[in-house]
Amino acid sequence: MKQLAFIMAITAILLIFGHPGHAMEIAGAWTKTTHPDPHNVILIFSESNSVKAIGYEAVADRPANWHGEGTVENGALQLHYRYSADATPFGWEPRGRMDLQLSEDGQRLVGTARSRSGAWSDRIELVRVTILLQP
Repeated sequence: MKQLAFIMAITAILLIFGHPGHAMEIAGAWTKTTHPDPHNVILIFSESNSVKAIGYEAVADRPANWHGEGTVENGALQLHYRYSADATPFGWEPRGRMDLQLSEDGQRLVGTARSRSGAWSDRIELVRVTILLQP
């Protein structure tokens, strides 16, 4: 778990400091404001219109890790995600899709997430986070 946190922190640093911060840039560190775990984190990498993401959150006091791939065009993100086999929350479907729209100021992603079967769907909102390094 510490190794995953370290990898995610390094990736976040590279994403944040490796890209200019203009509004249509989707890459960076994000957190879901609609999730009960205040320490959830999502790291998004984009190259051209291809997007990859990795996420971590705690569900019922257990870690839930997921990864996803998708596309972004004109600020609209379509991401197909999959929870890791050993970290899928009990009763959840391991696969799904997020359809999100980047805000004009580039600080929020808002839209819906739904399970692959469509049995579950809900509104989600992500906000961009800044990682501060201490000397």
